[in-house]
Amino acid sequence: MNRRRPVQARSHDTVQRILDAAHDVLAERGYHDCSTNRIADAAGISKGSLYQYFSDKDDVLVRLADRIAEDITAQISQQIDRNLGPDWQVLAAAVLDAVFDAVDQHSPVLRTMLADAPQLRVLERMESITARAVDVGRTYIALNRAQFRAELDVDATLAVLVAGLTAIMSDYLQGTSPIEQSRLKKALRQLTLNALVPDGR
Repeated sequence: MNRRRPVQARSHDTVQRILDAAHDVLAERGYHDCSTNRIADAAGISKGSLYQYFSDKDDVLVRLADRIAEDITAQISQQIDRNLGPDWQVLAAAVLDAVFDAVDQHSPVLRTMLADAPQLRVLERMESITARAVDVGRTYIALNRAQFRAELDVDATLAVLVAGLTAIMSDYLQGTSPIEQSRLKKALRQLTLNALVPDGR
């Protein structure tokens, strides 16, 4: 009988419990008060058990940041799959909604990571998240070229749009943007239209 899989499953479950606990503690107490003791207590395990899987607090939080990035990417991918069709504006709106909704879901944790733990490289992870949308956008434009500007420089335009979205999300997470989310999404949609479609239609 193979006993390895149950052990691996328990290890995976324990790691996920630790990450769930770290998410909650970080959201409630902030980076500086998010200790391995508090994470272990919230996970219902001993500190020694936590150290079987992670070397220190930042090791836990790096893995948590990776998991958040994976979750956001999965939500974006799900919306792309649901809305992939002939109307690219529907797809673009769905992707923007997915990005903002997913970031909102994790905003207390991402905000703390961004402000107090630059070593976690949250902005770099945000850029990696947008790579999925860029790849889909490039493929979609190639397959539906007649819908878009004849002179369109696809790579440069997508790079500018992604850089703008990343900068806006950074301001949004840090609370430095004075503009509400609905207005930001509307402006991003219009900028995308103007960049990609003749006469911005």
